[in-house]
Amino acid sequence: TRNTSEADTGGGGGGSSSTQEDERLKPPAAKRSRCSDSNTELVSINGCFFEDEFREQFKAAWKSGAPLRTSNTVLKNDPFQLAVLQNFLQEEPEAAHSTKQLEEEFCTLEWKRKQMDLYEFYQTNDLCSLQRDHLRAFYTVLKEQMMPLVEELTGIKLTHVSASCSMYNAGDYLLVHDDLLSDRRIAYVFYLSPWDRHREWQESDGGALELFRADQNSLPVFPVTERIFPRNNQLVLFRVCEKSFHQVGEVTSFVYPRLTINGWFHGPSVEKGGTSGNGSAASQSSIIIDTHYFGPRTPPDGEPNLASWINDVYLVDEVKQNVQKKVEMFSEVSLEQFFLRPRFDALLDNLRQGGELQWSIKGPAHLRKYEVLNFKSLPAGSPLAALYDLFTSRAMFRLLYEYTELDLYGKKAKAPKCAIELQRWERGCYTVLGDSSTYAD
Repeated sequence: TRNTSEADTGGGGGGSSSTQEDERLKPPAAKRSRCSDSNTELVSINGCFFEDEFREQFKAAWKSGAPLRTSNTVLKNDPFQLAVLQNFLQEEPEAAHSTKQLEEEFCTLEWKRKQMDLYEFYQTNDLCSLQRDHLRAFYTVLKEQMMPLVEELTGIKLTHVSASCSMYNAGDYLLVHDDLLSDRRIAYVFYLSPWDRHREWQESDGGALELFRADQNSLPVFPVTERIFPRNNQLVLFRVCEKSFHQVGEVTSFVYPRLTINGWFHGPSVEKGGTSGNGSAASQSSIIIDTHYFGPRTPPDGEPNLASWINDVYLVDEVKQNVQKKVEMFSEVSLEQFFLRPRFDALLDNLRQGGELQWSIKGPAHLRKYEVLNFKSLPAGSPLAALYDLFTSRAMFRLLYEYTELDLYGKKAKAPKCAIELQRWERGCYTVLGDSSTYAD
């Protein structure tokens, strides 16, 4: 196994003829958990993670914020402190006995569907309540052996651990979040992929742990900084903080599920800057985003002729009155075939050609992701530039006033404003329902 070159920390019960040098060359003793009602060894942590040399290296790197790489470990500090531990459980990699036993118990669990705008996946109850031998042994290892080790390695006071099993099938995902809640101090994810032909996931499978940088306001920004793909017997740990933004990318494999044991090591909250440490900076204050409102304007070529743009049916007074009644009753209305066909086709052609169009991703990442067109980059006279002139014109404000009877035009209109976006959506784009943003104006 990969840890055979590491120095030995255990006593090691070798034969009487073994020399002291031979003892140091042996693999470190694995840390084991035993089933409470038998002496059968069920789960063993790879002993290399308890080695004195490894622990000292990791502690020094974590404390100083430096990166670290060993045969089984990678410690990163950008975009936030995170460690990847390969071969976490002691097992022969080819046989994968322990992880296969855990995966078999996954097949016997009762799963609950977790579904809302932020996520879609399956999850179990807390691991401590599950009556499965290997899973209970894994939980015991986390609580009795791994938690003290993590506390030593990070210098963060820990009091207890929570754990559950998660399963992501094709199409499942978890959008951007920071895990910053209550007393969570260290988050962890243990990956199970013990199938002989699928021990490591590829980009085509999806399901990566995707990391984000945070800006000066502690808001996550695109693009994704790094992707960590599932790999059998891999444990990922990271410090929960106001900048620990991450997500689980959509699973695109229709053959294998993404299986994990995941949760948090908990500890006393640390107050920072007068806050309680119970929420992220993003949740404690209103989020300012770069959507600007502005008043009606006169286009360079003068007010547009609505009849040259809009289906004449929607310009008839009686139809306008019917539209207004629907808006009053339902607060919305859908006007099909609103534009004249030649105008609409010209807009489509302009979008298809797209050579001069400039698109940018709209964030912040934990609230939305889609692309918006930069109208200022459009050449004068193009169909899309004319569309912008139409929707920001006084003529359109007047038409919307007639459709809604809102104070967008006329004597009661004190300071009517509008915001306009042309959005481009593709797979992976989203907005969340609970968006409490305010706008720049």
